[in-house]
Amino acid sequence: MNTSSVTSVALTNNFVIANTAGAANVFKAQSGKTLTLSGAISGSANGTVVADAGTLVLSGANTALSLPFVVTNSGTLVASNNKALGSSSVTVASGATLKVNAAIANSVTNNGGVTISSGGSLVSSNGFSGLGSLSIGGTATNNASFISSIFSGTNSVGPLSLAGNGVLRMDVRTQIKSSGAVSITSTNNLITVNETPIVGTNNLVVGTSLTGASASSIALNGSAVDGQTIALGSSYTASNGTKYTFTNSATALQLVVTLIPDTDGDGVLNSREIADGTNPNDASSYNSLSKGLVAYYPFNGNANDESGNGNHAALSSQGQLTANRFGTQNSALFCNTGAALGSQIAESTQNIPITGNSDRTIAFWCKFSTEGTSGQYTQTGVEWGTTGQAGGMSHLSQQSSGYIWLWGHYADVGAIPVQASSYNQWRQIVLSYSGSLSNGKIYIDGSSVPISDIGRLNQRDTFATVATTIT
Repeated sequence: MNTSSVTSVALTNNFVIANTAGAANVFKAQSGKTLTLSGAISGSANGTVVADAGTLVLSGANTALSLPFVVTNSGTLVASNNKALGSSSVTVASGATLKVNAAIANSVTNNGGVTISSGGSLVSSNGFSGLGSLSIGGTATNNASFISSIFSGTNSVGPLSLAGNGVLRMDVRTQIKSSGAVSITSTNNLITVNETPIVGTNNLVVGTSLTGASASSIALNGSAVDGQTIALGSSYTASNGTKYTFTNSATALQLVVTLIPDTDGDGVLNSREIADGTNPNDASSYNSLSKGLVAYYPFNGNANDESGNGNHAALSSQGQLTANRFGTQNSALFCNTGAALGSQIAESTQNIPITGNSDRTIAFWCKFSTEGTSGQYTQTGVEWGTTGQAGGMSHLSQQSSGYIWLWGHYADVGAIPVQASSYNQWRQIVLSYSGSLSNGKIYIDGSSVPISDIGRLNQRDTFATVATTIT
């Protein structure tokens, strides 16, 4: 179908694509002209749907369409209905353009240009790739957005432009990375970030260069900054003493997180005192269990450290969250006994500053669901140090003989095993070290148990492994 003698043609007809040969199905407006289709297009059997030359506007709900779209020959495809593209993937050829005026989540391969304008949003959940340009801008506040739906890693785009009233929505643990320049060409753009940022610099949007960034051109908000809106170059300090600063380098837009750790000097971070319900401005008001707290992992849907020290752990591909001892889902960490030797289930993203003979206590709940076979060990708990180095109070293990024991991460170090009464029961384990091996203690369900040796201690601060397995 094509237009040739008029500038614009609008059709309300329904179209059923019944191509049996697998060839292209071309909807073509001549260059400089527009074809608008508001009826339904359906088809899923053969070929591709090609938007060619001029501008093709799809304003109907094409829910039955799943054939791949190709925009080519310097043409423009305009999606003006949330279902305009059905479930089709879209490939934008060099020189061609996809214009988004509705909310879509189709897979897009962008080798030309993608423009998200007023009323438009594009979610990357089904894939967004290619080195073509991406421009986001609308005529009203917050009504044109690109939503990066990944939860870790990088969402790669081509040259990126925020053209005014444009919004980037993302997880603060991820990054939108441009293969070219990031340019901000007008005012009232916004980055909305969610989840928990790390203490330090969080690079949110990165390109080969950054231009046009100013307090009037871009701001930041979202749950990652306590729901506040922060203009570029400004800061917000939360009640727990966490300071959030929205800033930039020559190539990146950044969220910098710093802590005002302990206002009253009682040895407990402000954030921990607020969580405990004590007064961060009163040195006599604190929970004694929180004093000297280095890391606290309640597994509230993630492996973040909620002590306030920012020692967040990262789950590996084998890390799974499961129900805790109260039956609350996504509130405990599952360690798979089938994991490979030395598999790290969760590991801190920065070094834990506990070294040598410094005092330390590790407390956790664990449950062994099955007995190991001969020569097999299932480990859980916390360790400092890497493979081949002593971790001090490291981790608790269940082996085929039905024992719970300590392992110092050296083959020549052991401990007197403690008989486990049963499986499939939650056990509270506390491991304590105070200056020497003779002062080491193990408590199981509140009772002290005898040990003879708890291993040599690690002499440098390293990452903390929250859970690991050995088979």
